[in-house]
Amino acid sequence: MAAATRSLVVALGGYSYSGALIVQTIIIGLAIGVCVGSLARSYGLWVALGFTGLAIGLARPFLITMMTEPLALVAALLALAFFVEALRLRSPAHALLGFSLLCVGLWIRMGSMFTIPIVAAGIPLLFADTVRGRLKLLAGAVAILVGIFGINFVLAEMFASAGSIGGNFAYTICGLARGTDWLECSRTFSAQLSELGAGHARQVLL
Repeated sequence: MAAATRSLVVALGGYSYSGALIVQTIIIGLAIGVCVGSLARSYGLWVALGFTGLAIGLARPFLITMMTEPLALVAALLALAFFVEALRLRSPAHALLGFSLLCVGLWIRMGSMFTIPIVAAGIPLLFADTVRGRLKLLAGAVAILVGIFGINFVLAEMFASAGSIGGNFAYTICGLARGTDWLECSRTFSAQLSELGAGHARQVLL
């Protein structure tokens, strides 16, 4: 999914590095604007202005890169906008849309993956009062998650190298298992990793 969204940005930029960066900056700016508008409606101008500074400070280091962080940030900002509207309007539909964008963002740039089950469990508790209603919202959140996973799987089967999805996350899992971080595994097993080359074999070792 990350590669697909990156390819879309590059295509919109006319297959030019500088053009893609301009398109990416415009998209991030629009996402910040949408999010700030939702915050201003719900919490007032000063909260919106404070968030604008925070969002620009967060986005700025990534504006000149073609990494996955900027694309995930766009999805996260739009997700936040929908969550704010969901709380303001007491709208489960907005909450589920926000959840779908949150999942997309975390699939583009894997990070706080425990956020997905926490938010999926929180939406039914916040936006439904009956057991039946909560089960329906939970089922909706699970369906969204399965759908996004399915889209990512189809894209991977069509275009990705075998065993390449989430490869760098193997370093993180290795670090967690050893009580350190991803960099320690990269250093400790550098000799074995260099013998294996790139791809699935490295992930199996880690």
